[in-house]
Amino acid sequence: MPEDIFASKEIALPKKKLNQISISPHAMEEAYQEKIEEASEKAVEEVAGKVAIVIDDLGHSLVIVEKLMKLDAPLAFSILPGLRFSKLIASRANKSNHDVMLHLPMEPKNYPDKNPGSGALISNMNSDELEKLLLEDLDAIPYITGTNNHMGSKLTEDKKIMQLVMSKIKKRDLFFLDSRTSPNTIAYRIAKEYGIKAAIRNVFLDNEDDLEIISQQIIKLGEVAIKKGSAIGIGHPGKNTLIALQNTIPKLKERGIKIVPVSQLVN
Repeated sequence: MPEDIFASKEIALPKKKLNQISISPHAMEEAYQEKIEEASEKAVEEVAGKVAIVIDDLGHSLVIVEKLMKLDAPLAFSILPGLRFSKLIASRANKSNHDVMLHLPMEPKNYPDKNPGSGALISNMNSDELEKLLLEDLDAIPYITGTNNHMGSKLTEDKKIMQLVMSKIKKRDLFFLDSRTSPNTIAYRIAKEYGIKAAIRNVFLDNEDDLEIISQQIIKLGEVAIKKGSAIGIGHPGKNTLIALQNTIPKLKERGIKIVPVSQLVN
């Protein structure tokens, strides 16, 4: 823009079109600011809700994970410690700007019939054993910014153990997502007591490995986001989950739902 465009306090328009009209630079600036504000308000109105999707139980295989990373959505990848591909998945997820999380194994109520795997925190361990194993798990996955529980329907109801877990998560400046594997979980509440950024899972996407049902669950996740403003879903690295996400992510966006990193929905 020429430097002398506002050199005069008024601009005379041709008399053939209008009688002389004066426009001050101040008035032009105000009009410009109003246009910016209107555009900003319109953009906000167009976001019907925010959705974050976490894919967990990772570390066993790369096949589906690599395809999930190519989806047009900032999925989070929550990785189990000590598995063959755990560190490689973390590295690739970080490189492609996805949130990387530790999927922290915890004791379920029907343990040992249901085994949370290596690195699991078990209620009959003493505090020293729990702390040592927890720190090993936290160190096992590089690039993590947060964590969520793997299983843990029993452990997330145990106040003393949750206090120990949250004290270490706090020291690492990580966020915590309560997978809510028990209706009586206190994990989220304890996390907040420790001043940790935290959230609760709203919808499990693929408890049933059926393409139609998973698609319906993803749509449900969007509906929760529209109603509440935001929602977090958890899924797993299965073929049907991949296809369902490929098919439904565009539908969510068409409804004005913004898919964001889970790190943006913890507070």
